[in-house]
Amino acid sequence: PDGTPHHTVPTLHDPTTGRTVTDSFAILEYLDAQYPTPPLFPPGTRALQSAFSKFALDPPIGGSLIPAVLLDILRLCTSTGSPAFRAARERQFGVPLESVAVTGEQREELLKKFVVQLGEVASVLKENEAEGVFLGGAHPIAADCDLAARLTTAETVLGKESPLWKEVTAFSGGAIERYLQAFAGWRVL
Repeated sequence: PDGTPHHTVPTLHDPTTGRTVTDSFAILEYLDAQYPTPPLFPPGTRALQSAFSKFALDPPIGGSLIPAVLLDILRLCTSTGSPAFRAARERQFGVPLESVAVTGEQREELLKKFVVQLGEVASVLKENEAEGVFLGGAHPIAADCDLAARLTTAETVLGKESPLWKEVTAFSGGAIERYLQAFAGWRVL
């Protein structure tokens, strides 16, 4: 509104409608309304999906991974994206990034915790495989989009060939690896 450039990730531009939407949840709602088949929010699942994201995904990703890799993410940003990322996160946390990011032994402990917590998510995926690879069964639902985005971020920041990422994808007989392979057909980068 004030003319200052605004950069946010994720951003969706739909060439079919010409609309640009930012913010993960707003994008999911837009996609569900614009392209309702298959539904991202099947009837009666919105609260359950929200709870899954809040209680199953926030602890390993937001609580363990992000503080451990915050400065790595900043380094991965482009030169134009880096100041925007820093400013947005410092607004979010209310302190400089360096005050939130952890290093050394504390970082290693958080990464170990992340692996254990993500193992619990992998067991949910494995448990659901009889109905389909996705949390929603044969087709992804909004919670799948959230999970896939968080896993893709982790894979990018940790490095696909890193021992830590390989450990994560091996959980529950490779459930996370199968999940990401299946989800690849649903995303465009």
